Amino acid sequence: MTDYPKSEFPDLRLHNQIVIEPQKYVHSTNRHFSIAISDAQYRSIVAEVEAWRSAPGNFYDLEERNCIHFVGRIASLLGVTVEYPESMLRRPKKWLNHLISLNPQLKARQVD
Repeated sequence: MTDYPKSEFPDLRLHNQIVIEPQKYVHSTNRHFSIAISDAQYRSIVAEVEAWRSAPGNFYDLEERNCIHFVGRIASLLGVTVEYPESMLRRPKKWLNHLISLNPQLKARQVD
């Protein structure tokens, strides 16, 4: 069965998957910012990843529970101010640039 976003096919629920991309893809992406974390923060992130992976219902929702929401939740665990403007929910680069504008302490530049 093909996985389609719930918004296109309302009766279809997609199972959560957390995919770790191969290094060649990671190196070719736009890095927006990085944050040094403590051991306690690392453990919180690991717990959150597991919570998303094993969430009841295990479904992905393009509007309410997508990759932006996942990254936002992890960022919020690290003290980053996070907002989810509706106009950015399908535009990850624009959304990450928005986070940069909300968080001057990151000392990051927006990515074109």
